[in-house]
Amino acid sequence: MANNLAIQALPHGVTLFSVGDSPSPMGDLLAPEHEGAHWLLTCARDTCSPRPITLSGFPSHAHLTIVLEERAQAHVHVVLEQSAVFSNEVFLRSGAMLSFLTSGMAERVRQKGSVESDASLHWQIVTDSASIVDHDVESTVRGVGGEHSITWAFLSSAAHRLAARMVFAAPNGHGAITMRGVAMGQARVECNGSIVIEENAKGTETKLQEHALLLDATAHVDAVPALEVRTNDVKAGHSASLHRIGPEEIFSFSARGIDVATARSMCIEGFLRSVAQGKDAATMRASIQRAIARLRP
Repeated sequence: MANNLAIQALPHGVTLFSVGDSPSPMGDLLAPEHEGAHWLLTCARDTCSPRPITLSGFPSHAHLTIVLEERAQAHVHVVLEQSAVFSNEVFLRSGAMLSFLTSGMAERVRQKGSVESDASLHWQIVTDSASIVDHDVESTVRGVGGEHSITWAFLSSAAHRLAARMVFAAPNGHGAITMRGVAMGQARVECNGSIVIEENAKGTETKLQEHALLLDATAHVDAVPALEVRTNDVKAGHSASLHRIGPEEIFSFSARGIDVATARSMCIEGFLRSVAQGKDAATMRASIQRAIARLRP
């Protein structure tokens, strides 16, 4: 039973229950950082969830472990609502596939994932907050042919430290990090993306992209991409860019009868639209729209 969580009816083969304040039953991807409630979500072998599983109502300190057994498929959406600390670990067995969206607001978030052979883990994150945010995501391919991606949209008017780390520790892995966001007001954003390709990870194909839009002269973003390649026979690349919109561009909208606040929202939406891709794009795009509405510039 998932005590106190808001959740729709679970598909056949999917279970969710509270394990109190016990440590993770699957290992220690994340060292214990706080005391708090702990939930375990499991998908049985060959299970295919036909619709997204949405979880919300987490307490201020919470931990969620997700385990997909062989060839299971699921789409999970975690909504954070003013949580103080949230941690999360994901284990994908061979051939499993998980699309995992995290959205909402929390002060401190730590997420880690482990991907076995021919499994696919797709992290999607929408960060929006007018308060301090510290968020780390780390994903590791441990089996041959594993795939993972981290797609991150952020909207900031405060101090945000966002770190995405991807490790390839087995051959023929695939994956990409895409971080794309908007900074406004007094925002100070540290955007760190890094990819590590280990010695035994030949045949890896990966890329890293970090792009930010500065909506005010007082906003600041540090985009720091890093690649560490320890073997040959790989394809890896990275790029980073900062774009600034001046007041004259915003006020040019007034000639078409559009007020400044609406014009700024349109710029944000246009810049972030491309980050939501694939068959789960609609859910991520809806989360971005809610973020814009909550943090209307």
